[in-house]
Amino acid sequence: MNTTVSDVQSIPQDRDDDFDGIRHVVILKTATDWRSVRRMAAQQFRTPPDKWLVFIIARSTDIVGDLSDAWAGDIGFLAERSGAKTVLTTREDMLDLIGRIGENLESVLIFQPKGLIGKYRGYRLYHRLRKTLKSAELHRMECDTLTSGYSIVHSSEDGQSGRRTLINLAGVLGLVGISAFICWQLRASTPIVFPYLIMIASVVLSSVLFGRWAGLAAAATGMLLLNFLFVVPIWSIKIDSVDDIITLVIFLFVGSLTSLIVGRAADLLSAAKEKQAFNEIVLRISRKLTETVSLDQVFDLVKAELEAPLKARVHLVDYRGSEKMFAEELANRTGYEILSPDLLAAQIALETDEPAGYGTSVANDSILHFQPISGGGKPSGLIVIHKIEEEKLADPRIRVLIEVVADLSGIAVERIIAEEEIEQVKAKETTENLRNTVLSAVSHDFRTPLSTIIGSTTSLQTFRDKYDDETIASLLEDIYNEATRLDRFVAEALDLTKLENESLETRLEPVDLVDIVDTVAESISTHLANFTFIREFDHPIPFVSGDAMLLEKIVQNYLENATKYSGAGTTITARLKSNGTTVIFTVADSGVGIARENLERIFERLFKVQHGSHTESSPGLGLTICKEIARLHNGRVWAESDGPGKGSRFNLELPVDNVVTLETAEIAS
Repeated sequence: MNTTVSDVQSIPQDRDDDFDGIRHVVILKTATDWRSVRRMAAQQFRTPPDKWLVFIIARSTDIVGDLSDAWAGDIGFLAERSGAKTVLTTREDMLDLIGRIGENLESVLIFQPKGLIGKYRGYRLYHRLRKTLKSAELHRMECDTLTSGYSIVHSSEDGQSGRRTLINLAGVLGLVGISAFICWQLRASTPIVFPYLIMIASVVLSSVLFGRWAGLAAAATGMLLLNFLFVVPIWSIKIDSVDDIITLVIFLFVGSLTSLIVGRAADLLSAAKEKQAFNEIVLRISRKLTETVSLDQVFDLVKAELEAPLKARVHLVDYRGSEKMFAEELANRTGYEILSPDLLAAQIALETDEPAGYGTSVANDSILHFQPISGGGKPSGLIVIHKIEEEKLADPRIRVLIEVVADLSGIAVERIIAEEEIEQVKAKETTENLRNTVLSAVSHDFRTPLSTIIGSTTSLQTFRDKYDDETIASLLEDIYNEATRLDRFVAEALDLTKLENESLETRLEPVDLVDIVDTVAESISTHLANFTFIREFDHPIPFVSGDAMLLEKIVQNYLENATKYSGAGTTITARLKSNGTTVIFTVADSGVGIARENLERIFERLFKVQHGSHTESSPGLGLTICKEIARLHNGRVWAESDGPGKGSRFNLELPVDNVVTLETAEIAS
């Protein structure tokens, strides 16, 4: 049951250990509802209510010890049901008990009435507690009038508001005082209406600078000064003439009306500026969201754009995983321990596609405000807002801003998710195409060498006794050549698979392309012997950064293709040129050439150029492998030809290894 003041007074000093578990204190000085109190206290304390001591300050000493007071009885009952200890007491007895247990307290939350008187009393209590509690955190909250069992609570710790009020008041008094001084100095040489006009000007200026209430205060103060300084009898507030009374009343009416009109105009201007700022925020977010390419960019953008206008902490959390993953991500982003009311509010927001939690009428035991985001389908995430004034969430403009940003974010998230799914489909399609390529190579192009091997082997098995040594040697050579060719086909297919899946291990190091070209030319010298082979190398050729074995495959493929598609006795030229930033390797031949429409397609898998006098025996993977190797080296490959029968030029461009070039230049110097 609730503890009353008599119970408190009966607690001996040596039994203060009854409050050893209490670390947080809630002080209620106004009529409010437990739901709002619990939510705000949970936000500040982040502990369950069984660690709280709730003081209900009695409205009068007559009801202390008697919970017939409806508000005190209801909130005390609900507080105890939540596990908190409650005390119905007076202000002085509360201070006495807090003084006895104060060294164990970590924080105190004061709920005070809204308004000047409530703010003043809360301020006095705050300073009394500050003298007693040196290390505990103290917070003050203002409560609107309790209506329909629910009240809006907001912080009362904005020290700037009090300073602004004093500054505005000083400004009003200063303007009115200066106007009165000017009128007094010019009283002998100006008409009697002059002081009234000057004072009206000060009223208008006060309204423009400090607001309508400042203008009304200036009008009232100006009327008193006019009466005191310019109405007979002077230096007195007494008025002898009815005309003077009417004049002052008219002045007060005109000044007040002017203040209200100027204030209304200022409000309209302020509303227009707020609307413009709102539109600018929405347009800026919309424009930036269209440029996002990842969920992390969307999350960071929403956080950056909403925190300033809301003056709160904002996070966007993905909810496509499990509830456990969501809770961990939410705790990581907010820094809070996520409790069951928080998860319940999040689930309701996702199921209903409506905001839930703090600042709403749904699952508002949570200290977090959840705004679902969706692009027209089921919500995929939540905008989570905390450390925000409940009063701000009640502002229709703020609600509209949050909802618009949530809709724009939902569209961006859906777009990015769709793009990711498309990329996954493309990756699967690429893998499937690659698999089909290998199967096609095995089923078609591998059949020819296999047929030759099988035919030669069968002939040897059946007719070996009838063949002479030369025929047997020829058959064995055919078997060896076709087996070697088949082995090369398999190796190319495996290399292409590794290259496109980026699973091929590469070791980048400074590579001398001159050395690679000479090495490959020496290894296929028997093929080049039937041609005029020319080397055209710039000097010096910078090193490139790459894998020497992979680059060797490109050089070998280019040179072998040149010998394969050129007639004996023609010229094959290998060129190496550098422009300082790249090195270009070119193999030019005088062979069958390539049609213009096939210059790009020849690097596709299994693509074969059809020649009237030549049948290609390759599965068409060699040039595709060259293209993938160049891509791994941040380079490119391309082919050039003047047309069929006019030869071809195959090119490889690689970036220069600048570090190696610099070191080489230093050594040369």
